[in-house]
Amino acid sequence: MGHRAVLDSNVHVAHRVRLVTHDGGVWALRGEDARIDIVGRIVVGDNSSMGNVVTILPEVSITKNCVIGAASVVTKSAPDDTVAAGNPLRFICSFDDYAARMRSHVMFTKHRDVRTKQLAIEGEIASRGRRRNTLQVRSAKSNLLMPSPQCGD
Repeated sequence: MGHRAVLDSNVHVAHRVRLVTHDGGVWALRGEDARIDIVGRIVVGDNSSMGNVVTILPEVSITKNCVIGAASVVTKSAPDDTVAAGNPLRFICSFDDYAARMRSHVMFTKHRDVRTKQLAIEGEIASRGRRRNTLQVRSAKSNLLMPSPQCGD
């Protein structure tokens, strides 16, 4: 059968991501036949990222340039250049829209010493607080706190 989970180049897998390559629900059918099983392959394409606690179910592909939001349940494949989140997974915006919006909020802390990085982060947090707390916004639909800025506004 080959590899059940394939991760291409430059894939970010955050904390507690689950790649579920089998359907455990078929255990209920094992009384009929102990050999019953369902397995499926998962493929994650180049330059993709999965947030904390994402669950990816069998026979799903996350293609290139995809960002999957935290706590999402991926039941269907995500097309190239997509930002998606939710349970079930829903399209939020294109990768290009996300990248354009995030560029104004990025910090360059990689390869800095700990103290310099800490000062940069503290300065950014203070600066965001002065911009009327743009770190969080309320979703009108769900009243859940969501990260800001959101692509697709």
